[in-house]
Amino acid sequence: MQIVAVYEYSIRELGDYLAGRIPPGIYLPLAAFLAVAAFAATSSAITQDWLWTVGLAFTLVLQFRLWDDIADLGHDRIQHPDRLLCRTANIRHFYYVAGSLALINAVLITFSFQGWDRIGGFLTLCLGLLAWYHWRPRESGYFLLNGHVVLLKYPAVVWLITPELEGGPGGRLNFVCCLLSVYLIFAMYEILHDQRSRALNGVAGVLGGEMILLTSTWVVIAWGMRESATSGLLVVWAGVVSSTVLLSVFHLFRMGERPNRSVYGYFPIGCIAYIGLSLETLQ
Repeated sequence: MQIVAVYEYSIRELGDYLAGRIPPGIYLPLAAFLAVAAFAATSSAITQDWLWTVGLAFTLVLQFRLWDDIADLGHDRIQHPDRLLCRTANIRHFYYVAGSLALINAVLITFSFQGWDRIGGFLTLCLGLLAWYHWRPRESGYFLLNGHVVLLKYPAVVWLITPELEGGPGGRLNFVCCLLSVYLIFAMYEILHDQRSRALNGVAGVLGGEMILLTSTWVVIAWGMRESATSGLLVVWAGVVSSTVLLSVFHLFRMGERPNRSVYGYFPIGCIAYIGLSLETLQ
């Protein structure tokens, strides 16, 4: 009976963790966003294997979110002692879950794609993150660098779940722009969302540089699609709206105000651009 009680308690704790740190209302749309980016600049229709791609994106994000939280336990026990991982007496069970998720994702990736490049990339990403968690600098001055390194997991997830690239240098260039834009969107969100990031010296220059680079990626994609009416117009429209939102958000940031919900605006704008790019490959 005691074993059953411990098992039920662990399941309940896991459910509480998922509800508090990985709410489906945020992370399922996030997985859909990564899946749309994955289909951009590919030769596959965005409707093919759509749900499977979203599901794989979600399990990968779930794994790396748990890994991040476990790696940040030392800091969170001081700054966020109310979080479940800081309060639980069964932290070992969460280590088991983290390892199990990695094994599940490895199996899913192996059976989803031919060849060894994806599973090799996944293992490299896992080992790279584990190494960074262990050897990353702990000083507060490196907080922004630490966050930006860990955010590389998002374009890596897009690469892991994407169908085969469209042949030709144009398709590969567009795909690289998609990966870069995904990274920049998350990097800007991290700065705007996190209070510690916003308080760092020189962060306004970093944010401004990322905004300029993101706008440049839209320009590159739109220029490559200039002969396409519908899909090209979607990307151009997304670029114009993105530039307007970026200028507004940067102004608020410089004025010392938090942009609130506007930080989520980059995600639907990015989705529109990625959908336009997907339409281009089908023409």
